[in-house]
Amino acid sequence: MSISTLTTLLSKNHLVRFQFTLVRYDARVKWGWDAAGGGCFTDSAGNYLNAGDGFLQHLDAFVERIEADARPVGEPAPGFEVWRFDRDSLSSSPWPLSEIEGCDHDPADVPDEATLAALTSAFSAVLDDAFNAPSLYDGRDLRAGH
Repeated sequence: MSISTLTTLLSKNHLVRFQFTLVRYDARVKWGWDAAGGGCFTDSAGNYLNAGDGFLQHLDAFVERIEADARPVGEPAPGFEVWRFDRDSLSSSPWPLSEIEGCDHDPADVPDEATLAALTSAFSAVLDDAFNAPSLYDGRDLRAGH
């Protein structure tokens, strides 16, 4: 699945939330992304990254910010690691109808189970490519199927 698949699915079914974990050495940071809640990525400490309008802008800025956090100063030491996406940590949930009432959202934008599964699979593939592909500083390929 590609990012275009994900953006197509989100264009009609955006009332969904994702939670996932990034791992680096022994550190694990939980992140959340609410497709309809302004598109900000939020970590478990409540810090958020808002990067303007649109999913692609948010995702690009999020990946750049996380990569910058892991960039070594000078030559990377042996065993250096960048932040990696833990595929098993990914979960998703539709917005509860109680949160939709009173908002300008259409309940028809809540994904059904099959669409939620497709969204989750597409989001996983996008994060997998963004964080688990070999990088300049960490040559390991941890993407699914590689």
